[in-house]
Amino acid sequence: MIYGYACGAMNGLSLSEAKDWRQRVSQYFEENSNNIRIISPTRGKSDTDNLGTDYDNTFRSKNRYIYRRDMNDVRRCDFLFVYLPISEKGVSIGSVVEIGWATVLGKPIFLTTNNVLLQKHPLVSQPTVWIGETLEEAVEVVVDFYE
Repeated sequence: MIYGYACGAMNGLSLSEAKDWRQRVSQYFEENSNNIRIISPTRGKSDTDNLGTDYDNTFRSKNRYIYRRDMNDVRRCDFLFVYLPISEKGVSIGSVVEIGWATVLGKPIFLTTNNVLLQKHPLVSQPTVWIGETLEEAVEVVVDFYE
């Protein structure tokens, strides 16, 4: 089995907003591949877990736990599936850090974004295998890359 980590914004989002695209991507992979699955940082979270900047609500929301769990997820995945659309909340700092971890670990990175600054920034664009604007196309590229 090949695992991809669903890297993308969570800060300031509701749990359903953070889960929505990740669930769609997971479903796309299940429909288009027998051996690619998605690891989501939203797994195990409940509506009481804060996805904003006040990270002291539950043990899953504590800074140290988030850092270690996300780093472990990036380590154990085979690739990073990044979704960073333009947002009024700005660029996801955590996602950029996860891109850095994946780069150092030599993980393939597939980036979906309509943010031209991210598409052109050398520290984001250079380590990526592919950059595009739709989740469906990204899934197709990943499936082609691994199968």
